[in-house]
Amino acid sequence: MEMADGAIRIVEKYAMADMKGKIEIILDNYPNFLEIMDSFEESLKYLILNDRRAARRRSMGILE
Repeated sequence: MEMADGAIRIVEKYAMADMKGKIEIILDNYPNFLEIMDSFEESLKYLILNDRRAARRRSMGILE
Protein backbone atom coordinates (compact mmCIF):
# COMPACT_ATOMS: atom_id res chain seq x y z
CA MET A 1 0.00 0.00 0.00
CA GLU A 2 2.96 2.32 0.57
CA MET A 3 3.72 2.47 -3.18
CA ALA A 4 0.07 3.29 -3.90
CA ASP A 5 0.08 6.07 -1.31
CA GLY A 6 3.25 7.51 -2.84
CA ALA A 7 1.74 7.32 -6.31
CA ILE A 8 -1.40 9.11 -5.14
CA ARG A 9 0.70 11.89 -3.62
CA ILE A 10 2.64 12.27 -6.87
CA VAL A 11 -0.59 12.47 -8.90
CA GLU A 12 -2.03 15.06 -6.49
CA LYS A 13 1.16 17.16 -6.65
CA TYR A 14 1.18 16.86 -10.45
CA ALA A 15 -2.45 18.00 -10.70
CA MET A 16 -1.73 21.11 -8.64
CA ALA A 17 1.65 21.98 -10.17
CA ASP A 18 2.37 24.64 -12.76
CA MET A 19 4.07 23.64 -16.02
CA LYS A 20 7.58 23.84 -14.54
CA GLY A 21 6.50 21.80 -11.52
CA LYS A 22 4.91 19.15 -13.74
CA ILE A 23 8.11 18.80 -15.73
CA GLU A 24 10.14 18.47 -12.52
CA ILE A 25 7.77 15.79 -11.19
CA ILE A 26 8.00 13.84 -14.45
CA LEU A 27 11.80 14.05 -14.51
CA ASP A 28 12.16 13.15 -10.82
CA ASN A 29 9.86 10.14 -11.19
CA TYR A 30 10.46 9.23 -14.83
CA PRO A 31 11.23 5.52 -14.33
CA ASN A 32 7.88 5.05 -12.58
CA PHE A 33 5.85 7.95 -13.95
CA LEU A 34 4.08 6.16 -16.81
CA GLU A 35 3.27 3.20 -14.57
CA ILE A 36 1.91 5.57 -11.93
CA MET A 37 -0.30 7.34 -14.49
CA ASP A 38 -1.55 4.02 -15.90
CA SER A 39 -2.42 2.80 -12.40
CA PHE A 40 -4.19 6.04 -11.58
CA GLU A 41 -6.16 5.86 -14.82
CA GLU A 42 -7.25 2.29 -14.09
CA SER A 43 -8.31 3.27 -10.57
CA LEU A 44 -10.28 6.20 -11.91
CA LYS A 45 -12.05 3.98 -14.47
CA TYR A 46 -12.98 1.57 -11.67
CA LEU A 47 -14.41 4.39 -9.53
CA ILE A 48 -16.43 5.80 -12.43
CA LEU A 49 -17.88 2.40 -13.33
CA ASN A 50 -18.86 1.76 -9.72
CA ASP A 51 -20.48 5.20 -9.45
CA ARG A 52 -22.46 4.53 -12.63
CA ARG A 53 -23.61 1.15 -11.33
CA ALA A 54 -24.65 2.64 -8.02
CA ALA A 55 -26.57 5.45 -9.77
CA ARG A 56 -28.32 2.91 -12.00
CA ARG A 57 -29.33 0.83 -8.97
CA ARG A 58 -30.63 3.91 -7.14
CA SER A 59 -32.64 4.94 -10.22
CA MET A 60 -34.20 1.46 -10.25
CA GLY A 61 -35.04 1.79 -6.54
CA ILE A 62 -32.46 -0.74 -5.39
CA LEU A 63 -30.97 0.46 -2.14
CA GLU A 64 -27.63 -0.80 -0.94
